[in-house]
Amino acid sequence: MKFILTIHALTPWNIVKKIQGSTDIDIAPEGERATRDSIPLLHPLSITHVITSNLKRAASTGKIITSALNVPLLSDARLNECRFGSIEGMVASEATPYYRNIHGPTKDERLDCWHLSYTEYDFHPFGGESRDEVLTRLFNFLNEWTEKFPKSAPLVVSHGCILNTLIAHLGKPPTLKRGEYTVIEYNSQASLPRGAALRGD
Repeated sequence: MKFILTIHALTPWNIVKKIQGSTDIDIAPEGERATRDSIPLLHPLSITHVITSNLKRAASTGKIITSALNVPLLSDARLNECRFGSIEGMVASEATPYYRNIHGPTKDERLDCWHLSYTEYDFHPFGGESRDEVLTRLFNFLNEWTEKFPKSAPLVVSHGCILNTLIAHLGKPPTLKRGEYTVIEYNSQASLPRGAALRGD
């Protein structure tokens, strides 16, 4: 089935390039305006539901969209951003040395070194999550929704790291940016990361 993916609106921490993760920051006035301006792009997509993470920045973005599209709004914690632990609140240049000290240099120095282009990362040393944990909860959500509402076309309003992690795992370029959307065709046969398991939580 079809899922439409988009990243939440701009926040004050996005403006100063701080890593947010699970830190619950609401959207900035600029983000609210940009979301309203983007509504015409969403009308042709036949969206049936809007599902957000339960962090304020995604929920606020979803409220703006649903008020314009007149579709149901739901939230699910499994769509929350990856937890980055103690490096939340830092800018990437501050976080990079901490990550390199534990994990070593990245495979491609052209990429943001603290997430390795979404194909492998582990923030456990900082009290955060690993890529496999992020993908496992995402697949739990996707499989549950696909089973319950197979003919729906939901818009998922979530976060940059978690959505690009999913996109990369499905074999597409992880290049989704704020103000854009992408459409994925998903079925429950999509493979989980090695060693991960579906849970009923």
